[in-house]
Amino acid sequence: MYSNVLLVKVPQIQYTFDSTALPERSGLVFDPPLSLGYLSSFIKKFGSAYEIKCLDVNIELHRKYGTLELSMSTYLQFLENVIRENEYDILGLSAPFIFNYKWLEFAVDFSTQ
Repeated sequence: MYSNVLLVKVPQIQYTFDSTALPERSGLVFDPPLSLGYLSSFIKKFGSAYEIKCLDVNIELHRKYGTLELSMSTYLQFLENVIRENEYDILGLSAPFIFNYKWLEFAVDFSTQ
């Protein structure tokens, strides 16, 4: 029986292969992860046996560093740590834009290793 659910909102920036910080180029503004809140509420209402943890990589990095003007490697390492260091049976991923798809690929790869 599945009991631990990890819901993760991936970085809300486009992945690039250079190491520069992106917010000055992308106009980054992050929003609360409403999709994760909806999913979490639904699971809690109809599946009371589940333990749910929601993480927004953007908010967590901002809390940790006080900025989101970080290198791609910082975002990538943080996402990897989130996926690998949490115990879960079900992983739910949220990406608000099509240009976030690369982060989804990384998250799936981290979860299957």
